[in-house]
This record gives sequence, structure tokens and C-alpha cells, in this order.
Amino acid sequence: GVAAGVLASSAVAWLLVGRPRPARGGWRVAELLVAGQALAGLYLLTNLDPVLARHYLPATASGLYGAGAVLAKAAFFLPQAVVLVLLPQLAASPRPGRTLWTGLAVLAGVGLLMTGVTRLAGGLAVAAVGGPAYRELAGPAWMFVAVGSALGVVQLLLYAQLAADRGRATIAVWVIVAAEAVLVATVAHHSLTEVVGAALAVALTATVLGLAWTARTTLVR
Repeated sequence: GVAAGVLASSAVAWLLVGRPRPARGGWRVAELLVAGQALAGLYLLTNLDPVLARHYLPATASGLYGAGAVLAKAAFFLPQAVVLVLLPQLAASPRPGRTLWTGLAVLAGVGLLMTGVTRLAGGLAVAAVGGPAYRELAGPAWMFVAVGSALGVVQLLLYAQLAADRGRATIAVWVIVAAEAVLVATVAHHSLTEVVGAALAVALTATVLGLAWTARTTLVR
């Protein structure tokens, strides 16, 4: 059903934009491969911790983690409008410093707001996702929201690097993925909070390192 919906909406979108056809010589293969690898790494990063939780945690804790992952996804996708609006501007400007930092500030602010609200009203958030059966998740619910929010910032940082044709961002994403997998597999897999804590630590580390790298490579105008 999801596949059919995606195909139908893609066809309608293609008609609405005037039925464009690929131009000859318009495929920049190397750039597409670099971007594809980076986005594949980002996709894996945003979905890795539920898979690891399913592997290492008992059935009950794994089920709770699945509900928490829904909160993380909601926090990740909620401010996507910011990323969609900024991406063309990042690609069009050689030094989109102010635009990029404004977008990062908005994402960080929204993330902090969502995390704070969930910290104060985790029970309501969990009830909305899974109902009273998942009330044990009320305490760590804010950690899942923080993970999704941090990864939203990482996404914009990655897009900025790709827009500036900096292929090394691909390597960084896969290093982060490997670091999270190793961390959970070795020491942080004995409880739900350990797994989500590891995911949060990795997401925040990636955010800080990405901000530091961006500060070195962009100028705020």
C-alpha cells in the first residue's frame, strides 16, 4: 500500500511540474554516488538503534523501544520543512553562512522545545503513541525525542556539506554509524536506557563535531 501510494504521488507530481524529461549530460554520476552513499548512511543512522535494541533487549523492552522509536521519528520529521526550504538556498550560494546557521538555530530550538515538553509530559506523549500499555516508557521518552532532534540537525549539516560538494561528509556518516554499532554491541545493550543513551550520545557527538566542522568551512555573512 505504501509503495502504491508513493508511485501514484510521484506520477501526479511529475504531471504537476510539467512532465520534465532528463536532459542529455545532466546526470552527474560521481556526485550522485557520493550523495547516495551519504543519504544511505543517514538513513541507517536514523534506524540503527531500534534494530540493535531488537537484537539485544528482551522482548518486552524491545517492544517499548519500538514505541520510543516512533517518538524519535516524529521529532526527526516534524521540522523537515526547514530542511526542504533551506536546501535550494544552500546549493545556490557558495557561502550560505547566515542561511545555514539560521536553519540550524531553528532546528535546535524546535528540538529543545520538543525535548523539554516531553520531559515534562512524557506520559501524554507515550499515551499518544502506544497507549497505557507503554507507560513504562514515560521516563526515558524525552531521550528518544532528543535523539530524533539531534539527528535532524545532523541531517541539515550533511545536506550543507553535500551542497558544497564536500564528499568527505560521506565518510563521516559511516564512521558515526560504525561507532554507534560498536558502542551498543560492546557495552551499552543491557537495558533500554543504555541503548537509547548510546544513540543519544552518538547523535550529540555527531552534532557537535558537525557544527565545529561547519564553523571552519563557512563564514557567517
